[in-house]
Amino acid sequence: MATLTLTEGGASRRFKLTTGKATVGSGPDASLQLSSDDVAALHGEFEMTEEGLVLRTAKGVLPPTAGGHPVPAEYVLEDGVPLQLGDAILAVTYDEGEGPAPKASAPAVRATPVVKRAGASGGARRVSARRRDRDDEDDDDRPRRRVQRKSDPSGILLGAVVLIGLLGAGYWVVSTTASGLAGQNFDFENEFRRARRKMEEDSSPLAARRALESILKEDITPAQRKDVTALLTELQGRSAETSSLMANSEGTKWFERRLQTYMDRFPVTRERGFARAFLSRADYFLERWPNHPEEGRLRGMMDRVASVAETDEPMTTDDLETVVASWADTKPPEFYEAYELLDDFARASTDEFDLQQVEYIRAQTAEKEQAYYDSQLKKAKAVYTKQGALASNVKPGQAYHDLASVIARCQDAELKADAARRMLLISEVGPKFVRDQYQVGRPLFWKRMVAVPSFEAWAREQGML
Repeated sequence: MATLTLTEGGASRRFKLTTGKATVGSGPDASLQLSSDDVAALHGEFEMTEEGLVLRTAKGVLPPTAGGHPVPAEYVLEDGVPLQLGDAILAVTYDEGEGPAPKASAPAVRATPVVKRAGASGGARRVSARRRDRDDEDDDDRPRRRVQRKSDPSGILLGAVVLIGLLGAGYWVVSTTASGLAGQNFDFENEFRRARRKMEEDSSPLAARRALESILKEDITPAQRKDVTALLTELQGRSAETSSLMANSEGTKWFERRLQTYMDRFPVTRERGFARAFLSRADYFLERWPNHPEEGRLRGMMDRVASVAETDEPMTTDDLETVVASWADTKPPEFYEAYELLDDFARASTDEFDLQQVEYIRAQTAEKEQAYYDSQLKKAKAVYTKQGALASNVKPGQAYHDLASVIARCQDAELKADAARRMLLISEVGPKFVRDQYQVGRPLFWKRMVAVPSFEAWAREQGML
């Protein structure tokens, strides 16, 4: 009988597998419940079949990964090959005669040296590579991947995996028309092959794009230039597709946690303040994810609460307090939205008492903002410290993200500047991690991070701006 091993949060659980189905997700209705924030309420289902343990991933969620690549929507787990789902690692061990047949390993390919001779050209070659399918920036306070000790090869950067999966999905063919010498010291074929390899293997499209752009600066033939331009176009299209898929996945999580959960827990269909708070969140969602598949469903929900919200009536300070709290008290909080509501109300009001109430609510919000910063700093210190020895459970990437979340969610300039200063002291986190995790994976975080002068200066020094 096959056994499924689940490792999450430092603990392991084992399950004997029999025929039948079981759902997996982070919600209470899932048969196999995971605690990772990167896992949807119902992320998919397992089924033990004659072929082996099959995972069917739900639509619109981030795909699990195996061997550093996102798996198809229907995937048969291989014996002993770890499957990463959020922060959880799952591995199946089959008894003899169970599961899929092991895959044969590919034979090694011997590189053919290129003879460097001015003006030389070779016959056209066609190169193909496999690609696999994949499905925000996640809006939580946990990174997709934590920077780990060099001795620990685990920990897959989900944003990187998503991109690699897209670049690896299906087949693509690019022809080179020369073994490639546009000059004595430039080997086109080798440089083009290296750029294409970066496109497949690197965790960000930036390195591949820079390599291709550098080739275009050389004295290459028109046919070679055409090949490079075609690959640049391919890279740009894949990057756009990656961003769209990641945004939709992020939006799905936001919809479930910030809208559906809010409607279920609070009297949005009975009390005006909560109805307005819901509509404030709904407007934010539609502005950020205008083409999300849940748009139609959300507009129906908005219609249900519109009469309760009485949007044709002016907002009172009681309404304001409820709506501001819906942003400042949520986990994680969104202080940008809370302060924007306060500023809008203050600009539109001339009543002295109302303005005093606004300042009172603003002071309350500032206290919550400071408390959030203190909490994030405490979390960061728990997994990373330079005071004496490193923490026994050192996680530099997690500590970095705890501080980056302050910049992304708080409006106070001093808090953000202090968070940036502490981030830049975490020496284990380098430009590659920051680029993958934020510049590519979390554009909203990145936009607010580079608005902090010290971080903006560091990003420029690293060639990221």
